[in-house]
Amino acid sequence: MVVAGAAPAEAAADPQSVAAGAWVDYDNGAGRSVDAPIRFDGYDRRGVADAPPLGAHTAEIRRELGLHEERP
Repeated sequence: MVVAGAAPAEAAADPQSVAAGAWVDYDNGAGRSVDAPIRFDGYDRRGVADAPPLGAHTAEIRRELGLHEERP
């Protein structure tokens, strides 16, 4: 049983939360995240997509805002 104030690693390793399917693994194998609290029949959520690297969309957003590619 996980108690209040438990370390994240302890919570992720708790047998009850693992058996309940409370965790989902990152696609890159870098760790786990809390899974959604609801399930849909016929939908198997296997992993969480990795976040894009810092700045991956900066140029695209700046173009959409009409800003120059390079900052002055």
